[in-house]
Amino acid sequence: MSDVSSESDNSDQVSVGSVSSERYSSSDSDEYKFEDNFLPYQDEPLASSSDDQTEELSDEELDEDGISRPVLEQRYEKQIPLQQWCTCGGCDDSLLVGAREFRCCKEILEATGKFTFEGMNAACILSHHDFAPMTNRTVLLQVGPLLRDKSGKRYQKSGHTENEFLRAVAYRWLARWLFGEMGWENTRPLSACIYQKIRKTFATSNTVGYTSGQERASDH
Repeated sequence: MSDVSSESDNSDQVSVGSVSSERYSSSDSDEYKFEDNFLPYQDEPLASSSDDQTEELSDEELDEDGISRPVLEQRYEKQIPLQQWCTCGGCDDSLLVGAREFRCCKEILEATGKFTFEGMNAACILSHHDFAPMTNRTVLLQVGPLLRDKSGKRYQKSGHTENEFLRAVAYRWLARWLFGEMGWENTRPLSACIYQKIRKTFATSNTVGYTSGQERASDH
């Protein structure tokens, strides 16, 4: 018991204050004497609030796939060539409408996840074994009447050509396959390769580009 008591008595002792120049030794340890008041980190430089503001602004500029709007605009204006942002090998910008469509499927986490979930290396989403059946004309004609719009009405071809109808069904069908249920106001742009494939397969006289749910709501 006496050994335990002696170890406790000789342990280092620290009290709040600033270190003085006085230092002395005990039998088993050094002891420091503190004087005056000492504020933690008092000599450290203060962090600039502008750093946090920059991070917040950067987050606001990034879209759902982490791509900044200025970058998408530069792709749209051809300031950034296709070869620099398409890594899947299937993108084509000849039928794209609007800057938000200028994204590679490999920039969409959910698209690459379709491969990694099955233990495969990520590739162009067009090469996924589910893509061709899901965009088959016969399949889309059967799926279309099962889909409903925001008001609860079934998708119908009336007033539209068959290809216009199939485009709308394909966009909705593929978005659900990639992103799951999102709700009416939560929309996501598809990749450039998907837009190119669908618009080339189901050709129409005019093309309406991607618009977000908020943009659609403001138009009505």
